[in-house]
Amino acid sequence: MSRFYFQRPEPSRMVRTGLLVVLAVFLLISLVARLAYLQISLGEEFRVMSEDNRIRMVKIPAPRGMFLDRNLEVVVDNRPSLDVKVAEEFVDDLDETLEEISSLTGLDEAVLRENLERERQTQPKYRPLTVASDLSRDELAALMTRLWRINGVTVEVSPVRSYIRGPLAPHLFGYLGEIGEDELEMDRYDGYTMGDIIGRRGIEEIWDREIRGVDGGLHVEVDSTGRELTVLGKTEAIPGNNLVLTLDANLQEFARSLMEENEHAGAVIAMDPRTFEVLALVSTPDFDPSLFARGVTGDEWNALVNDPRHPLENKCISGQYPPGSTFKIFTATAGLEEGVIDGETPLYCPGYFNFGGHSFGCWKAGGHGRIKLHRAIRESCDVFFYKTGDMVGIDRLAFYCSGYGLGKLTGIPLANEKPGLLPSTQWKEEYFGEP
Repeated sequence: MSRFYFQRPEPSRMVRTGLLVVLAVFLLISLVARLAYLQISLGEEFRVMSEDNRIRMVKIPAPRGMFLDRNLEVVVDNRPSLDVKVAEEFVDDLDETLEEISSLTGLDEAVLRENLERERQTQPKYRPLTVASDLSRDELAALMTRLWRINGVTVEVSPVRSYIRGPLAPHLFGYLGEIGEDELEMDRYDGYTMGDIIGRRGIEEIWDREIRGVDGGLHVEVDSTGRELTVLGKTEAIPGNNLVLTLDANLQEFARSLMEENEHAGAVIAMDPRTFEVLALVSTPDFDPSLFARGVTGDEWNALVNDPRHPLENKCISGQYPPGSTFKIFTATAGLEEGVIDGETPLYCPGYFNFGGHSFGCWKAGGHGRIKLHRAIRESCDVFFYKTGDMVGIDRLAFYCSGYGLGKLTGIPLANEKPGLLPSTQWKEEYFGEP
């Protein structure tokens, strides 16, 4: 009878084999669970991500509302701007791409890089970045013929401001710029997003929400190189509201031409005294708002802000100047109300007035002699009103001037208005510590 011998495996080997089996089963279960999670729980999310990689959202900026003067003449409109954009995720060699754009358009490659870096800091990820804007058709001609073989590069059309009469009223109209991160935190810009263009100063700023319109967009299918294949859907942009101003464009241009011809730095304001409507609002020197429409360069901006004549300042509402002879009406009012003069009170004008150790001359050498109020206003006698103001006193004079609105904001709907200075005893003690 044969004998069979069975050799029992070593305990340590059995343990190792068992552990490997358990580990293999665990890994298999984990793999199946992970696949189920990805395909069932996250399947829709990955499907959307896949669609996003295939479909590009192209923003269609809304045309801003036009500005019309009181005669319904369009003074600010929009025109198309041809912009070159680069989608970095579809670009094989960015340096080579920028070099090719530069050679085809004639634009400085350094400027293209500067624009790209600025766009990177302000635009959301995976959105085409503008490297050149407002190109002429001649600059784009060579690029358009070779665009099909440059991956990730597109040419898009966007509206920019067009100033029909040139720099007619840049301080009144204002200009446009890209919204900043700090502005996005403000309540007034609720609903705005990074990359939006907003009004800077003037009407563009004050009425920005009303004239900016609502942007539209395209759903565009693209291939692996970023080339557009098919438009899948389109949402039309809604233009902004137009504004009809009280401005008279012809009067504005005439006043501006006089200031420019004589190279004056100052302001001209023309109003209708019956309605208080502003007919002309000229501040010189001014600036060309079309610089901001196409994108102002660093050198151009530095030249504007460092100009000693302050061309960016709206001197009509921010400049503070001595009122000159127009102040005589306020002095006359104070004198009549206080009873120190009346229409028949004669004052003597020898051609000068001594006050505080100083001698202040009248415009007429030798003076006007004995003069009453009506003639003093008609001939603008300085000494008559010096004496009247001295009799009224500084604080009462300030009281009546305040009643006229001096030293206060007018409330004109433009930013950076200053109230002016209305001196008084209290003001001098507070600012100079002197009586």
